[in-house]
Amino acid sequence: GTQYNWGYDPVNFNVPDGSYSSDPSRGEVRVRELKEMVRRLHSLGLSVVMDVVYNHVYEADNFCFNKIVPGYFSRQKSRGGLQNDSGCGNDTASERSMVRKFIVDSVKYWADEYHIDGFRFDLVGLIDTETINEIVETVHAVRPDVVFYGEGWSIPTDITKDCPLAIQTNSHLTPGFAYFNDTIRDSLRGSTFITDALGFITGASDAVEKLEACFRGMPSWCQDPSQTINYISCHDNNTLMDRISLAVPAHSFEDRVRMNKMGAVFYMMSQGVPFMQA
Repeated sequence: GTQYNWGYDPVNFNVPDGSYSSDPSRGEVRVRELKEMVRRLHSLGLSVVMDVVYNHVYEADNFCFNKIVPGYFSRQKSRGGLQNDSGCGNDTASERSMVRKFIVDSVKYWADEYHIDGFRFDLVGLIDTETINEIVETVHAVRPDVVFYGEGWSIPTDITKDCPLAIQTNSHLTPGFAYFNDTIRDSLRGSTFITDALGFITGASDAVEKLEACFRGMPSWCQDPSQTINYISCHDNNTLMDRISLAVPAHSFEDRVRMNKMGAVFYMMSQGVPFMQA
């Protein structure tokens, strides 16, 4: 279609998006150009991580799985209707055997066919731990260097009573999978949802103990430093410099730059996996 799909409206999970293709109407062009891009990046010594969105589909009723077996791909509420803890109208029923198989096969396909080096899972807290472990084990059996991490936010959902989900506090159940560390993020910059709240770098001192634990790669939910993705800025919410400016507008530009640098030094030097926005 003519409408731009910014990547969080998945329709065909195994098809490259055509936004950057020279001829998106021809599938073979999409495939060839994406493979050429990955190969070129690899030749420059760069790895490629792909953002994957398996937690929902764009239009559940018209999704191919649900047309074959109505309702099978999507979780239902106990009172009827689709679960919407993703905020996108529907949640993927990863705990069902053939949905799990599809997701595992899909990730393996991208790793094998396109030589993708890592996968960042959007709202992985809606995917069950068994599915995540099967993904990691299946891909690592062939390519042990592929990295896996995601947004392990705890989202209250009916399914949690039936199976554990891949959230931060279940990190011990997914030893090969890492999670974004919002503990270090919010302690350094202030609460994400209160844009003028102070954090450690802007003068607050109430999160020192949490930061000390994060510096050692030991936030309360983390089992191993390899499972904590340490960051202070990513694609969501304000960039760090904008956030600092909102929190301490009276400070000079030079001071704000120093605050920015202090935040960068802290998360880059902490035990764990450093993640930078740019």
